[in-house]
Amino acid sequence: MSPEQAVVDAILLCIAGAVLTLLVSHFKTFAGWLAFFTTLSTAALIFYAAAKVLRHGPSPDSEQFWQMPKIGYVLRLHVDGLTATFLLLAALIAVPAAFYSIVYMKQYAEYSV
Repeated sequence: MSPEQAVVDAILLCIAGAVLTLLVSHFKTFAGWLAFFTTLSTAALIFYAAAKVLRHGPSPDSEQFWQMPKIGYVLRLHVDGLTATFLLLAALIAVPAAFYSIVYMKQYAEYSV
């Protein structure tokens, strides 16, 4: 799997996790753990992509994921060293924040969606 594909998979996983978490939001503890494991899985994909780029260098070409030839639109994604560094920073902050949110939301039991 290319680093670019791993990043796209991580984005899609985040979207799916957000929808699932919203659907079970009345069960705060379960929703918190679901959000945490989604974040952890996303971070694993990001760590894989970043490690591959930082170890072997960026891929020579960007990957194309979506095209609209009639209007000349192409969605391209390229992960280089700087991108990998910022992805790592975001993942390293997101995992502990998601874990902390499980305990933090217990203080607000009276709130519901």
